[in-house]
Amino acid sequence: LPEVAHFARLFQEENDTLNGLINNAGTMTPPGSSRSFTPEGLEMHFATNTLSGWLLTYLLLPILKKTAPSRVINVSSGGMLTQKLNGDDVDFATMRTFDPVMAYAQTKRQQVVLTGKWAKLHAGDG
Repeated sequence: LPEVAHFARLFQEENDTLNGLINNAGTMTPPGSSRSFTPEGLEMHFATNTLSGWLLTYLLLPILKKTAPSRVINVSSGGMLTQKLNGDDVDFATMRTFDPVMAYAQTKRQQVVLTGKWAKLHAGDG
């Protein structure tokens, strides 16, 4: 996530406008894999699929609002249809046996839920 913050800072230093942002980062470790973590200690699926797009959008909001009308598109996956949101274990810490496919689907569900929340929160921003 430090790389996301670094990119957002550089982008705003070098650009005056941003008409659209497409968040399309995603990862899924192979089935049978154990949990993996970022250098910051965050579970890899959660950090990449959920937090990176959220952080980039948050950090670029000032330039997006300045350039209104602007749009943010979050690319998800049909895999999210297999999961309901589990807000009690967003990083799979209590998952008895880690399932990368379920973790991927759950983080894609998180993306969709967060997208809906962003849309409502910033509906009048342009």
